[in-house]
Amino acid sequence: MSEAEIFDYVIVGAGTAGCILARRLTEDGKTNVCLIEAGPPDKNPLIHMPLGFIRMLFEPKYNWMFMSPPDPNIKNRPMFAPRGKTLGGSSSINGMIYMRGHRRDYDEWASLGNAGWAYDDILPYLRKPMHNENYNDGKVHDRNGPWHIKYLEEPNPLNHVFLQAAESLQKKRIPDFNAGDNEGFGIYQVTISNGRRTTAATAFLDPIKDRANLKILTEVQVSRIVVENGRATGVEFGANGAPRRINARREVILAAGAFQSPQVLMLSGIGDGAELKKHGIEVTHALRGVGKNLQDHISCPIHFMSPRTTSYGVSFAAMPRIAWNFLRYVTTRKGFFGNNIVESGGFIKTKPILDRPDIQHIFVPTHQGKPGQLLAWGHGFRITCCLLHPKSRGEVRLASAKVSDAPVIDFKFFSDPQGPDSDIEVLIRGIKDGRRILTAPAFDYYRGEAVWPADNVKTDDDYRDFVREFSSTVFHPVGTCKMGKDDMAVVDDRLRVRGLKGLRVVDASIMPTVTTGNTNAPTMAIAEKGADMIKADARG
Repeated sequence: MSEAEIFDYVIVGAGTAGCILARRLTEDGKTNVCLIEAGPPDKNPLIHMPLGFIRMLFEPKYNWMFMSPPDPNIKNRPMFAPRGKTLGGSSSINGMIYMRGHRRDYDEWASLGNAGWAYDDILPYLRKPMHNENYNDGKVHDRNGPWHIKYLEEPNPLNHVFLQAAESLQKKRIPDFNAGDNEGFGIYQVTISNGRRTTAATAFLDPIKDRANLKILTEVQVSRIVVENGRATGVEFGANGAPRRINARREVILAAGAFQSPQVLMLSGIGDGAELKKHGIEVTHALRGVGKNLQDHISCPIHFMSPRTTSYGVSFAAMPRIAWNFLRYVTTRKGFFGNNIVESGGFIKTKPILDRPDIQHIFVPTHQGKPGQLLAWGHGFRITCCLLHPKSRGEVRLASAKVSDAPVIDFKFFSDPQGPDSDIEVLIRGIKDGRRILTAPAFDYYRGEAVWPADNVKTDDDYRDFVREFSSTVFHPVGTCKMGKDDMAVVDDRLRVRGLKGLRVVDASIMPTVTTGNTNAPTMAIAEKGADMIKADARG
């Protein structure tokens, strides 16, 4: 590769957004694109076997394995923050739940001054990438895109027990979580097809990777964006100890995610001047909001052991079933090795006056072992109870001026002002609701001893202590390059970095507020809309 090599667009990051952008921007056969990924190709077979995500969440070759610093609000614990490091990015290691969120999420973005981002505006872009194997109404769902979505054929039987328990508490059953209002309980649609995970790489990149106008670089970590006379003109990275450069005629597009898009900006001298100067970085363009506004879904487990072997689990009694299912998967791609183990759930409002759910219950029919572990010896079941709309805001900072040093990810959970509707109190209301579901009569045959919260957790002070000790994230970071018009906004409503030419951010970091549920589907829509805006702006 020549140091002077030049492309129309240089995309930094081959995750969900980057793969979609590469496909859309090269469709005309003329526009030249270079897609750069810091991780290796997605060759590990466990990426593509759905149950393999249990391992991929902890596989450093394909996962950045970030850790936050100790947080005083959660008993000085660090927080695990995995991110995909391969083609497909986090879509190659996530839990495969397809969830768009609530229509109010997008209407809220528009109400903050972001024209064209209301639900009715974004719905065509939510539909565009999808191939829904169960729905094809042409209004909410479509079957024209490459991203395969479906209901699992064989969810674990405990999912139906969970739904019966919820209905016994007068909670409504919802047939489709992705029709604009996701309040209710049901089975999730998942990004799995024919027993294999659908990733951004397999759906969007693999079919077009031989296009003459697309170049894909892997295991290349961009160290900075080159800015000349107020315009981004290329990127630099290290190669064999020497800096190398790729130039962009039109734009550099950051699609490195909520942790690394702000990191690359700051390493390039774009950010809060005082923060940059701490690391000896010359300020290229002062932009106070870079790295600020970090949001994620904080969660807590409600977990019971089970005397039955109905749940997914590892035990001597379950060994024949595990062996049989592995054989089924190898020969037919059926059986629970083709499942994602997070197969059902529900969304609730902890107060009826709310305009959308504020708690998500993710039902997981496995024994967790310890917080953060997805499957352990024994049998059990749990709800991961998630706070959907946190008021607390964290930030991403630089650890140093070296790209090889991981960014400092400071979530600042439960740092919002304390009160009856503070983050911790809303989460406690959700935990109590989840506990009622798992102690409903429908679970009596399957329920053993309580693990988390233990039976001695009774008072609100007990619950607060429990939350601070056992909370974790469900890996939905957003917001660190937020879209908007205020002084802390990083990009405008066309995703252009404010005050610079030739530079955009197109990924989950641009979300002003986190959506009501999993964030992969909204990120797809951001990329689809972003691609259309980039092409329209190129036409003038």
